[in-house]
Amino acid sequence: AGQVQYLDLARKDLSKLFNEERLIDKSKVTYVKWLPQTDRLFLTSHASGHLYLYDTEQPCGTAAPQYNLLTQGEGFSVFSCKTKTPRNPLLKWAVGEGALNEFAFSPDGRSLA
Repeated sequence: AGQVQYLDLARKDLSKLFNEERLIDKSKVTYVKWLPQTDRLFLTSHASGHLYLYDTEQPCGTAAPQYNLLTQGEGFSVFSCKTKTPRNPLLKWAVGEGALNEFAFSPDGRSLA
């Protein structure tokens, strides 16, 4: 129901819960994927039609995030969190008008489909 649990299998004592209070998105998570060539950043898609970029080393806020529009195009908008200190989610994408069930990165990791 919107939460993402991170378990570091190399360090059994490390476990984090993202979107624990469901302040970021209340809809269910439909897909999770690590960004290519990184061990800290992952992207989630939600039934709400949003994508969120998380950093395992940043906290989630204790209040619902406020967003600034970064860019937009036909059928999508990209937002950043409106905070003075880094926090999760780093970015939010609003794509289309329905649920997102899966996504994929291009081989070079620079594009998303």
